Amino acid sequence: MADVQRHPPRRKSHYRDPLGALTVASVVYLISLLVALLAVPRIIALSLPVALLQAIVFLALWAPLVIGVYWAGRRYGDGDARTDVGLRIRLIDLGIGLLVGLVLRFGVEAIAPSSPGATLDGTTAALPEVPLLVVIIVGTGLAAPFVEELFFRGLLQRSVSGLVPGRRPARVIVSVLVSTPLFVLLHLATSAPTLWGTVAIVTGISGLVFGLLAALTRRLGPGIVAHVVFNGVGLAILYVR
Repeated sequence: MADVQRHPPRRKSHYRDPLGALTVASVVYLISLLVALLAVPRIIALSLPVALLQAIVFLALWAPLVIGVYWAGRRYGDGDARTDVGLRIRLIDLGIGLLVGLVLRFGVEAIAPSSPGATLDGTTAALPEVPLLVVIIVGTGLAAPFVEELFFRGLLQRSVSGLVPGRRPARVIVSVLVSTPLFVLLHLATSAPTLWGTVAIVTGISGLVFGLLAALTRRLGPGIVAHVVFNGVGLAILYVR
């Protein structure tokens, strides 16, 4: 009996109620998608400085996702992001993330070169003025990887995994295949139709890799670092070449 208490069986999901967590994820994702489709076009049409507009767009898109992660953790998890969504980073994650991010970026560049014009990252064809450049670097290079990994590979992927019957390989495959298309769709919703092909390829491949990193390591550290490197190098390629 002591051994049973000392080593409780591993749960399939870090959420006590994965269905409840998935419901929260679905609601906030739909809100964020509607913001992208309906509110963002109106926001960017406002007569405000471009840098401020881009910052508002970032906040409008990401706020529902962050709130959802917090809400699901408090309501259906332990209320600790380290266990609920796997928000842990180890020293080795820096090396893993750097390697994966670089290989992934240059591999994707060979298939679909970086293109400006997606509202979600705020990129432009020419090097923007300093205020907008700062917003893009902070938003796309740092905040986006953190928020997107928290939601898509943390809340969404882990809650789906808890509802999949069978052994771990099946849960990994299904959860990654569910989270990745939704990751792609949110980016498509903020991109010009002429960029949909490129955006789908880039976010589809990167989403699969980030999803597998999170599932195989059971934490978000490697994926966050890889995502930062992937986005950062993409910005550098876009504006340096």
